Amino acid sequence: MSKGKFIDQAKLQGYVPAAEFLILLNKYENESSVEKFIEQEPSVVNKGKNEVFVLLTEGKFSYDIKESSLIFDEGIHYEKIEKKFNDLTVNEIKQKDLENNEFVEHIYESGEVFERINLKNKFIKLHKNEVDELIVWEKIKNKYETGYYESDEERLIRDSKAEESLDKKLKSSYFINNTLPLYKSFYSKIKNEIIEEEFYEDKKKHLIKEFWLNAEVDYKKSKNGDITQIKPCFYGHTSSKNEYKYVFNRPNFSYDKETYRVYQCENGNEEKFYGWHLTTQLEKNENSDSEFY
Repeated sequence: MSKGKFIDQAKLQGYVPAAEFLILLNKYENESSVEKFIEQEPSVVNKGKNEVFVLLTEGKFSYDIKESSLIFDEGIHYEKIEKKFNDLTVNEIKQKDLENNEFVEHIYESGEVFERINLKNKFIKLHKNEVDELIVWEKIKNKYETGYYESDEERLIRDSKAEESLDKKLKSSYFINNTLPLYKSFYSKIKNEIIEEEFYEDKKKHLIKEFWLNAEVDYKKSKNGDITQIKPCFYGHTSSKNEYKYVFNRPNFSYDKETYRVYQCENGNEEKFYGWHLTTQLEKNENSDSEFY
């Protein structure tokens, strides 16, 4: 995807180079949508000096300037094809960004950037306006090194968020491949869509809810290999000892009826429950779960 000061300004207003729009359309929809779009708007295949913009529908997108990423919550919508943004074609804007990047490269490699940054560190008690001006040189350095026009502090924050995001993706991937199948097996009589609603934070991005990434899942099997009980349940029910309760997938399992009783695993709606829990006979109020089993 194109990156740069001037192309960013265009994208913020919904002006997307046609070549990028086709990639986005294929990503969010499919190849068939791309083919239909080209049939409707044949000029979008123009390249070089003749490349056009696709103007997105206002209010139907957002643009993350730091990530150079367009975001669509309700699918991709566009208004029309435009040849220019602020009297500049796609090609002219790309040239301006290229010239800007060449300037950044020149002052970085000349060493001027580091001289300015060292000056800031040496005279940290400078007047705020002077410090703000010197931070610009940090941003130029980072633009060259990472492609992001940001201060060192902003770079650290972005890197930290990127690490957290990667960690979440890795944990989510492990959960989807190893833990989610256990719950689907246990809740085999429930539709997959209902089960997945309980676990996914964002199914398109393959992200699992934070609760499940931090929960310690445990289960027990019968002699024939079927999972008979698992914890946590959908609702994360706990005992008075603050331990997750096992949930059973049928009410007629074997247990000490003099000591325990069975009640439905539900969340304030008796018409919608997923399995059964055990609690002690001493607790007749289903909202008070005294013992973990």
